[in-house]
Amino acid sequence: MVSCNAIKLNRDENYLIEDENSGDLIAKIEAKIEERKRGSSTRFLYDSNMDAETLSVCKKTFRLKKDEMIKGGSHHNFYDLFKFPNPVKPNLQGENYPSLKHLPFESKKSIFEVIDKKNQLLHFPYQSYYYVLQFFNQAAINRNVLEIKITLYRISSQSLIANALISAAKNGKKVTVFVEVKARFDEYNNLFWSREMKNAGIKIIQSMPNLKVHAKVAMVTMKDKYGNKKYYNYLSTGNFNESTANIYSDFGFFTSEKKYTDDLKKVFAFLKTKKKANAPKHILAAGFNMKEKLIELIDTEIKNKKAGREATVFLKVNGVDEKDIIDKLIEASRAGVEVTLIVRGICTLLPGIKYATENIKIYRIVDMFLEHSRIYKFANNGEEKIYLSSADMLSRNLNRRIEVAYPLYDEKHIEEINTIIQLQLEDNTKRRIINSEGNNEMEILNIDEPRRAQTEIYDWLAECNVE
Repeated sequence: MVSCNAIKLNRDENYLIEDENSGDLIAKIEAKIEERKRGSSTRFLYDSNMDAETLSVCKKTFRLKKDEMIKGGSHHNFYDLFKFPNPVKPNLQGENYPSLKHLPFESKKSIFEVIDKKNQLLHFPYQSYYYVLQFFNQAAINRNVLEIKITLYRISSQSLIANALISAAKNGKKVTVFVEVKARFDEYNNLFWSREMKNAGIKIIQSMPNLKVHAKVAMVTMKDKYGNKKYYNYLSTGNFNESTANIYSDFGFFTSEKKYTDDLKKVFAFLKTKKKANAPKHILAAGFNMKEKLIELIDTEIKNKKAGREATVFLKVNGVDEKDIIDKLIEASRAGVEVTLIVRGICTLLPGIKYATENIKIYRIVDMFLEHSRIYKFANNGEEKIYLSSADMLSRNLNRRIEVAYPLYDEKHIEEINTIIQLQLEDNTKRRIINSEGNNEMEILNIDEPRRAQTEIYDWLAECNVE
């Protein structure tokens, strides 16, 4: 009998740089990337239809232990399916959701004139990422632009943003780019663009020892007609990556307000000098004040609840494991504060446990777009505070990274975020509730009226065409 079965060998792709403070960090990273290819084997995945004799041969040949052998399906590399053609279109194909326009940026004015008039909040991928590219392209050719600063964590392999920055440098603009070359699995790509941009005359600042820069921020400095400096800022929950922007749910915020500028200057100054000045006053910045401020905000909700005032905490993040934050959320729950979380990935906090987390509810949404945005919301006795952020409630984000969370002050933007939160909490199609054992459960709300947050968000934005 002749049979054919697929197998897959997984290797440990983690690497540890033992001393980041001495020697050439970039050379060490490049060496570790090469070592990754020869990482130790961690799992032998085999076709569940494989016969016992063949399985035994594999075990002996590869000197495998029983717990290293994992039974799987017939095809193991599901990434291949992204490239698989659909021979029966339109069957097996989801509905198309073309990117929506953002009307203020569709005017004949430059993007900077629009930002000058009013702060602008974009919703990706529902709205086009083209406006972010337009921001950098216009900065590259505007004769009044003096300088561009940006942090890059994960950028596209064919990055239009990097090309815009190169054009800006060639046009005589001063361009400073912080590139995080320790971004896992994007090291080669980031190193490549670092070299390309450096060759074009861009000042490149690369990884800091023992610290990752995960913030997604940019600042354009321009001179006005009087010769005074004017600043235009972009802050985002997602990477400067036009490829992932088509499938990741994120927020992008444009502003020229002084309070944001003053705080971002402190972040960029630290990236340049490695010296921390005073903590930002409005934005929360991990590495400066984020964790402490988050605990302070939750403490305020606890105090308000004990005083009989309105008190709630809402967090939408990709992961939760930071012990101090978890302890504070448990304390809030015990005080009677209503705590609601939407967590896409890992979550080490268990809800619904009597005398501990019985006032905590945790949900998960997995749909056609990857839920990547982070939202922090606090009732604050009726004067709610909302932050959009690059940071999860993970120890690595709050303790070992530079992150930024930016507050929303415009009533319209606050209403938009509240609408999105409400739509997600009313989803009875793609939303799951996490139970006290950490398992996903379907919560039956109203099965006669199917609700799907992502399609409803798209339809809502299409109707109001956010201005």
